[in-house]
Amino acid sequence: MMKKLFLYCLGFVLLFMTAAFIYQRASDTTVSPLKTTNETNHSVTPQNETMSAVEDTITSITEETTTTNIIGPDTTFLDKAGNVLHLNDKKGRPMILNLWASWCPPCREEMPFFEKAYQMYQNDVEFIMLNAIGSRNTETKEAADSFLTEIGLDLPVYYDIDKNNQLMFGATIFPSTVFFDETGRAVKTIRGMLTEEQLITEIKALLSR
Repeated sequence: MMKKLFLYCLGFVLLFMTAAFIYQRASDTTVSPLKTTNETNHSVTPQNETMSAVEDTITSITEETTTTNIIGPDTTFLDKAGNVLHLNDKKGRPMILNLWASWCPPCREEMPFFEKAYQMYQNDVEFIMLNAIGSRNTETKEAADSFLTEIGLDLPVYYDIDKNNQLMFGATIFPSTVFFDETGRAVKTIRGMLTEEQLITEIKALLSR
């Protein structure tokens, strides 16, 4: 009788130790994913900081000097009649490409500055006022035309196709203006609204190159 009782007790102890071992292994396995998640969160932090920096630039003008050539890949856009035009076809004299949207208050505010500059320099500079169709769901050719009719400007206005120019020139901020020399080389990009004085200064600099 005592021998059976001893065997029962020994079996119970072994069963308890086995259960405790299995529980400990399961706890260790559960902790590992938590450690991995924390490491992932650390890697996300710089991205969040970068996004904040990008959002901050929206409130100020940024200027970039670039040596990018528009030759290959060539971007395309539509004129008012719906004809497909190539940006390369416009080279041969200095060009200014302004990406704008009718929903964008700074775009609307600077448009008269471009109108005045166009009246002054249209014989020397190619102006491409490119509407950013698709930049928002509400930004359509009809919305752009309605705005243009409202302000009554003579500027040469074109329309982006499938946002290809917005992507090509990194127009994450509107308005964005790209200045090209006569060879088709993009020499400067300004993101944010230009004042009238700044625009005239940039055009004079472009013509003096």
